[in-house]
Amino acid sequence: MKRRRKIIIFTVIFLLLLVCIVYASRSTSNNDVAPNSPAIAIDTSDDNTIETFTVTEDELAEINESLDETFSDMDTEIYFFDVGMADCALIRCNDEYALMDCGNTADGKLILDYLNKNNITKLKYLYLSHPHEDHIGGAALIVNNIEIETCLMPDKVVTTNVFEKLVDALLDKNVETISPKANDEFALGGGKLKILACDNENKELNSTSIVALFTYDEFDVLFTGDATTEIENQILSWYDFDDDIEVLKLAHHGSKTSNSMKYLEAVNPENIVISVGRGNSYGLPKAEIISRINKLDTELYRTDEGNTVYVTSDGSMYMMQYEDIILDGDGDGNNVTDDLQLVSCSKEEANFIASETGEKYHKLDCSYAKKISEEKAIYFATSEDAMNGGFEKCKTCNP
Repeated sequence: MKRRRKIIIFTVIFLLLLVCIVYASRSTSNNDVAPNSPAIAIDTSDDNTIETFTVTEDELAEINESLDETFSDMDTEIYFFDVGMADCALIRCNDEYALMDCGNTADGKLILDYLNKNNITKLKYLYLSHPHEDHIGGAALIVNNIEIETCLMPDKVVTTNVFEKLVDALLDKNVETISPKANDEFALGGGKLKILACDNENKELNSTSIVALFTYDEFDVLFTGDATTEIENQILSWYDFDDDIEVLKLAHHGSKTSNSMKYLEAVNPENIVISVGRGNSYGLPKAEIISRINKLDTELYRTDEGNTVYVTSDGSMYMMQYEDIILDGDGDGNNVTDDLQLVSCSKEEANFIASETGEKYHKLDCSYAKKISEEKAIYFATSEDAMNGGFEKCKTCNP
């Protein structure tokens, strides 16, 4: 019902603008509408009747300008930044801000420059979904240069330089750090962040991702980090998505370890955003995930196709579009992280192996391990090191 009501509200506003502009322009002009003028078709009733309005190019330009003015002073703005093969989004709700992940280390300076350029000197929340470098890479730089009220992150320790620098910065700046629990809520400028998942006990680092639902009146955006199918099922076991989600930030850049059809259908998003690097070597988003998305009644936005995705809303209506903002510090779409190198070991010390272009790690005697070329092989001494490096367990050898 909510989706239908918003369409009706938007249609009424659009029609009023259309009628006023066309009437005003034609009352002052004797020119007839040209035969090739653009036509706008709008669903104006519950029985899907289509009304067609023919307008001139000048009238269409005036309509677009009026719509731009309508959405120019909204209470809420969200930027899903183009940070290549990483995640970073900025929420403004009235006068308060939350930064949702911080991209790779190389993205940090560009993110900080953007905040400074736009006079954003304080963040109410720094949300760090989980401690992989492509989500926390720029965080230490942000903490050291921007006032932060509260940092939300899982209670998970990893042995990487980027994580240790982040912890040092948080302690040095005396930032309140909270590991939230499912069903916790955090107020943000008249809206709120509701925590749907934060599994600190999970050994797979992606599965510790904080899943947070931002709500402002009737406008909802779901942030997922790299949450796995296991976490999606946990959420569905207790949380009922009664209302449509206007925007879903797809988990793990469109990986098959996340984004089950069952979960996507339950969330039922009107729009999906994938933060992913251009021509990345991981083959993300996976074709299987795109196929699932195509079965939904949803619009798809990809940072590798249109740069930053911008959303603005007043809590009822909303608008989405691409913006020419690129904060990808590596610029190649892959953003190879330091984490994998920091936790890896030599071949002689290894008990496990993964491919730098794969998603699973294996025992050395696994049939899949034998297919990994030496050029792409990454070796790990422990299973925990492999999981901290972002790899999931192979289901065949169960390492």
